[in-house]
Amino acid sequence: MPALSDLPADILLHVISFLDRSPDVCAVAAVSPALHSLISANDLITKTHYRSLRISSIRDVTDGFTTLLAILRNPKLGSYVRHIEMDIPIRSPLSYLPRKHDRSLNEADTQLLRQAINRAGFTATDEGRLLNMLMQEATPARDWLYPIYYDSDDGFSGKSTFIAQAITTLLVASSPQLVSLAISPPFWEYTSSPRDDSPDDISLLTAKIEKYPLAKFLKQANSANLSRRSPYLGHLKHFRLLTTGKKSDARSRACAPQDLLLCIELVHALPGIQSLQVQAIQGFGNASGPALAGMLPPASSNISRLDLRGCDFKSELLCRVICAVKCLRELRYSVVPGGCYAGFVELFNRRSLIQAVLRHRRTLEVLDLDFDDRVGQFLASGVGGDDRGCGREGLRGFSALRSLSLGVHCLWYIASGMGVNEVVLVNQLPSQLEFLCVRGYERGEADVMDRMVAGVATNKLPALRTVVGITQCIPVGK
Repeated sequence: MPALSDLPADILLHVISFLDRSPDVCAVAAVSPALHSLISANDLITKTHYRSLRISSIRDVTDGFTTLLAILRNPKLGSYVRHIEMDIPIRSPLSYLPRKHDRSLNEADTQLLRQAINRAGFTATDEGRLLNMLMQEATPARDWLYPIYYDSDDGFSGKSTFIAQAITTLLVASSPQLVSLAISPPFWEYTSSPRDDSPDDISLLTAKIEKYPLAKFLKQANSANLSRRSPYLGHLKHFRLLTTGKKSDARSRACAPQDLLLCIELVHALPGIQSLQVQAIQGFGNASGPALAGMLPPASSNISRLDLRGCDFKSELLCRVICAVKCLRELRYSVVPGGCYAGFVELFNRRSLIQAVLRHRRTLEVLDLDFDDRVGQFLASGVGGDDRGCGREGLRGFSALRSLSLGVHCLWYIASGMGVNEVVLVNQLPSQLEFLCVRGYERGEADVMDRMVAGVATNKLPALRTVVGITQCIPVGK
């Protein structure tokens, strides 16, 4: 049996690339002189150490600052970074209060920080404030100047978010090959849509966002990429919003309130962006139509894959996000248990949602919708195709679809041309479909549904490999 070191170098490098910890790479290097030579020649121990950076605890904040200084002293290390994660939620809407420095740095390192701040696009006015954040320690003692709006046992004070955001901002700006970014929402949850359409109120909203360094940096980089002038985030493909699992007050209800549109507008125009993933987000907002008019206009987003499972949105918000995408290839949405919007026809218009999805019927490869799903709710939204008639195509219009997961009534609504025609599913399914999941179907409950799914489980469509939910009921989202 050949030894590991006997494999070709390119295969060995590919295998080692799956190791996430530099000590594991060191262990492989110790197997043989040949492996040690290969790993050393490709600097794999260092590359693995810097490949993924995470800031989610007090210790991580301290280590993150050390890592930042190492990258600024040796910029080559920044080219190894592929993933950055910052999971320290904002606990207070208050502004940052500058204070005496906790850290002590020599002049050379202080100058490196100043230069990095300037390269990240911050003005001279912002430089002192951002440098002050970088020079603070995240200590377990709570700062009485930063009251916390949530009960917390992690020891973070209100200023911890500003420190972590400042470090993360410069790490992102110093990592030209960054592919994946996962962060807590970078502004206070109640910096939502303006209360009205007045310029003063919208200006106040902007000020609230820009006081957080990471939010401001992302907004500037995204805006610059509209004209392709930004040197940052050019390779970023995946963006994920991290939400806390602690629901300690009545306001959070089923999931955390957050302004989804503002979060998406931080990254949607980046040239390489592909996927957006959020979970446990309640998309709220009390703005009127005019106040939202300038946000995420149709076909303005480069994002092509949306994973919005375990969330709770008004249909108006969900439709706006779907329509903003230029070319949608994947849509996953499920309502969180106990969600308040998807269960009410007046707040969740099924027809509008299906019309938004139909805009992308030529490009969608994965469609997965899971919410409270009853015939009456679809009929209350209206029947018949949209103004362009594309709804009358039913499922046949989805010419790229490979995976389809819907509640049985949602499936009927789309397949029947939005409630118009009797439908037999085997005559409707796209020929390239590989996976079908029907939720909420129980044999004998409704004749029209029985006729729709008849023969699906036994009919051998060209590419269909997996069918679930026909012989055994899969619960639909509530």
